[in-house]
Amino acid sequence: MPNCARLIRSAWLRLAVALLPALTGMPAAAQNGEKPAVAIGADVASQAGTTRLTLTMSRAVEARGFVMERPDRAVIDLPEVNFQLDSGTGSRRDGLVQSFRYGLFAPGRSRIVIDLTAPATVGKIETATRPRDGAVLLTIPLQRADREAFRKAAATADPAPAQAIPPPPRPAPRRRSPPTSGR
Repeated sequence: MPNCARLIRSAWLRLAVALLPALTGMPAAAQNGEKPAVAIGADVASQAGTTRLTLTMSRAVEARGFVMERPDRAVIDLPEVNFQLDSGTGSRRDGLVQSFRYGLFAPGRSRIVIDLTAPATVGKIETATRPRDGAVLLTIPLQRADREAFRKAAATADPAPAQAIPPPPRPAPRRRSPPTSGR
């Protein structure tokens, strides 16, 4: 009997360890064994009506940007990112960027909010690998826009964070009907 109790305790312990991430709200990336990307640097640079926010990342991530008004801001949605940036990062005004803030937005999702000095739109967000050290540069271009173009862009923006696409459901197994007697 002691061996049976030990087996039951062992099974419960394994089950608890397996379910712990889901029960504690651990990020989806951590549940899958995938670590979130790490942002270790941020730089803002302006030139000829375009301001670029460039993040130095540990790996490439998919980003989606849109604008909102009242107050004017650009929003960048990302998968979960571990922001390891210096304190005060995002507080320096440069070009179209008044300031920016960043952090975890929802489980498995991070967000960067850029307060704008003037109406602007988010251009094509690009990533490039830096050859000397393999770091990934995520570049978010902001282009100056007139108020009407900004309003249109804000009106058509979808502020809901992009969700991971769930896998298609598996078809139910086909069951055979029992044979009939023929009557």
